[in-house]
Formats: sequence, C-alpha cells, structure tokens
Amino acid sequence: MHRWLLNHVHTSLLMFLYVLGAVLFAYVVLRLVRRFIPSLAGGEQNEIAVLSVEIIGAVYGILLGFVIVALWEGFNAADENVGREATALSELTRSAQVFDPAARDEMTLAVGEYAHAVVDEEWGLLREGRTSERAADDISNLYTVLQRYEPKTEAQQTFYASSVERLNEALAARRTRLGQAEANLSGSLRFMMYAGFVMIVGFMAAIGSGKQRIHTVMLLGVTAIIAFNLVLATTLDYPFSGDVSVSAEPFRSGGLARYFSP
Repeated sequence: MHRWLLNHVHTSLLMFLYVLGAVLFAYVVLRLVRRFIPSLAGGEQNEIAVLSVEIIGAVYGILLGFVIVALWEGFNAADENVGREATALSELTRSAQVFDPAARDEMTLAVGEYAHAVVDEEWGLLREGRTSERAADDISNLYTVLQRYEPKTEAQQTFYASSVERLNEALAARRTRLGQAEANLSGSLRFMMYAGFVMIVGFMAAIGSGKQRIHTVMLLGVTAIIAFNLVLATTLDYPFSGDVSVSAEPFRSGGLARYFSP
C-alpha cells in the first residue's frame, strides 16, 4: 500500500495528508480523554503520564532516528549504485573501441540496447518493485557478444579482460539495484513505528494541564513532527518509487549519452 501511495500521490500532498490525519487523530484522542476521563484531564495522574511519555518518547526517538538514518544511507547507496552500473557500461564501450570493427559495433549496439531497456522499460517497473525481462535478456546478450569475440593483439587481450571486469561490475550493480527496489521495512518494524506514535499521543493526551490551549498546541505540534518523519521514512524506504526517487540520469549522461541524443 505504501508503494502504491508513493506512485499515485504527490509526495508533498501525501505529507500534508499524513500530517493532517495524524493531527486530527491526536485532537480527537485529546478531546475524548478530557470528556470521558476527567481524572486524567485534571492532572491527577500527571506523574505517571509524564514518566511514561519520557520513557516511550526516548525509546521511540531512538528507533525512529535509527530507521530514518538507515533508510537515508540506503537511498544514497541506491543512487551511488546506479552510477556505478552506468559507469561500468560506459567503460565497456570504451574498451570495445580496440576490438575488430564488427565486434566493436556489435558491443556498442548491445550496450545501447541494454541502456534503453533499463531507462525506457525497467525504470518504470522498478517503481512497482518489478523487473524487466527485456533488460535481463539484453545484459545476457552482452555476455554472449564478449564470449563470441576472440582478441588477437596484445592490446585487444588487455581491453578484453577489462571488458569482462566491467560487465561483471555492471551485472553486480544491476542485481544490487533490483534488490534495493524490492526490499522494504519489515512489517514488524513498521508496526512498532506506528504503535509508538499512538502510544505517545495517548500518554501526552493523558497529561492534565490547567493551560489546555498550550497543552493542545504542544500535542498537535509533536504529532505533526512525528507524522512528517513517518512520511520521510516511507519515502526513503522505496528509493525507486514516488516523486523523490533515484534518477536514471546516469544512463543518459557521460559515455552513454550518445544513445539518447535527440
């Protein structure tokens, strides 16, 4: 469901809806506590409620902070990995320049076909956590092209070995990219994030205060901050989905730009 929301609702609108929903939820909880549990609203259990908020808030803050940092690092790793894959393909075309003309042209064409398959087809599928059979076939074809070629000169042998290394790097980066597109937070961890949010709202609402307006503003402010971070975590959890996602631009630039020239 989270991936679907990212792909069909603009991130800024999704963030607004999350925050609005969370704030409304907190406000309703607060009103219910004040109306149906007047002993809490009067501050009779403040010591217990405040202690609970401090403990749960500290644990929850550590959990949420850890999750966001880990997801941010994963998002950056996905972006860097795309760059490595594109760089390996670009270097592969450069190494192929010393091959015989027929093999050089075949390799150049095969790299272009794979780059187009990734950009034109697979990138859209990655948004849904799926892969492209066309791209898989095209990268297999790159291995076939290399396996058919027999280098003759010393220079060709040197660059042939380099080509094999670059292709292996591209394949490894592709596998990593597909894994990053499919992976996401476990259900138990996501449950803990939302359950912690509910608990904090509940215990904060249970804190009685003679200054109800200030109490309400503080509760809603904390709620909005947590909701913002929950949306941020969801966005970073799917690096290839939504408006804030890893770009395919490395496949269109540098040595691969010629395949996408207008």
